[in-house]
Amino acid sequence: MKKLVEAIVIALVMLVVVIPEGLPMTVAISLAHSVLQMNKYDNILVRDLASVEKVGLITDLCLGKTGTMTTEQMEVVNFYTQSIYV
Repeated sequence: MKKLVEAIVIALVMLVVVIPEGLPMTVAISLAHSVLQMNKYDNILVRDLASVEKVGLITDLCLGKTGTMTTEQMEVVNFYTQSIYV
């Protein structure tokens, strides 16, 4: 029965994807499914579906020594290099 329900859901999603107006709904459904999977398997709680998309754009992540994320605007104050002679 579970396989039948999954097959029907996949068929409906494929039908919606064919229609261009159904694209935003398809993205929302796939994000919701991903969030449920993250909660089920990795114990990650996501409160906002849009945050999943934003996390994909992160290039640098700055954490404090306790591992908490900061919201301050960080900038490089000093930069040191070492000359290596071979």
